[in-house]
Order: sequence, then structure tokens, then C-alpha cells
Amino acid sequence: MPEPFDYESVAGLALWRLWQAWHARRRSALRALGLGHTEFVILANLAWMQSRLSSLTQQAVANALGIDKMTTSQAVRSLRRKGLVQAIPDPSDRRAVQLRLTSNGRGVARRGVAEVAQLNDTFFGVLGGDQGRFTELANRLIHANAAKEAP
Repeated sequence: MPEPFDYESVAGLALWRLWQAWHARRRSALRALGLGHTEFVILANLAWMQSRLSSLTQQAVANALGIDKMTTSQAVRSLRRKGLVQAIPDPSDRRAVQLRLTSNGRGVARRGVAEVAQLNDTFFGVLGGDQGRFTELANRLIHANAAKEAP
């Protein structure tokens, strides 16, 4: 009879299971705001970037977040339909659009950030003092493998 497989000793599987658990909770929290995961990431980061930069093109947002052009375009289109984001023609480049949050978009972004912060505090809080180390190790993996990603 074969030995039972120790699922908890495989880093990739542990990461996948962790992602599934965290993402399910995040998806549930965002559903209450009428947002998908990518929409929230764009909305929240657009709010942060907009407070620091005078103009933001859709391409600049995509590049900053590492989201491909097509996914960004679809999410922005959805956010525009929901009245959360405006797309304004870029005066310096006819092909580009600048993104701006609407007042409703700013409110939804604020609520979403607060919901996700509370979720993260609860979810990762079980790590206690190890939370900083967890984040450090996760970032080390991200940076070490970023150069190896396919274009």
C-alpha cells in the first residue's frame, strides 16, 4: 500500500490552498460592493495613484499593477458602466485615455479598501508576529521569479 501523500509539505500546493482560501473570502467581501477582484485592484490603486499624480492613463495603471492590457481594458469598461470611473481623452496622445474616479468611485474604493484591510487583518492575523516574515518571504519569491516570467 502506498504511503499517504503529505499535502502540507508541498510549497506549491500550500500556496495554491492559501490563495484559494484568501481569494474566496476576498471575493465574498467584494461581491457586496458589486466588484470583481481585478476591478477592485484597479479601483483601489487608481484612488491611491490619483491622489499622487495629476494624470493617469489606462496603460500607466496597467503597467503599474502588472495587469495585461486586455484584462485592464475589460475591467475599466466594467467600472465605467458602473459609474465608478471616467475615461477622458488624453490631450497629448489621441490613442490614450486618462482615468479618473467619479465621486461614487472614490466612495466605493474607500469602502473596499476598508473591507479588504479588515479581511486581511483577520485572515493573516493568525500569524501574529510572523506576519512581517511571511510578507518578506512572499516578496522574495515574487522578486526572484519576476524576471523569469514570460513576456
